[in-house]
Amino acid sequence: MLIAKNIKGFEVYTSCADMHGKKTIEYIRWSFSIFMEFVAKW
Repeated sequence: MLIAKNIKGFEVYTSCADMHGKKTIEYIRWSFSIFMEFVAKW
């Protein structure tokens, strides 16, 4: 499954393969940064 997210004009594509690959840590850091950015708005 390929998921496309539009964040600040950038198309970010994530897939299940990335979760189990080398991008796992990067994905976690990215998700955390997006989560914190979302929380900061509230």
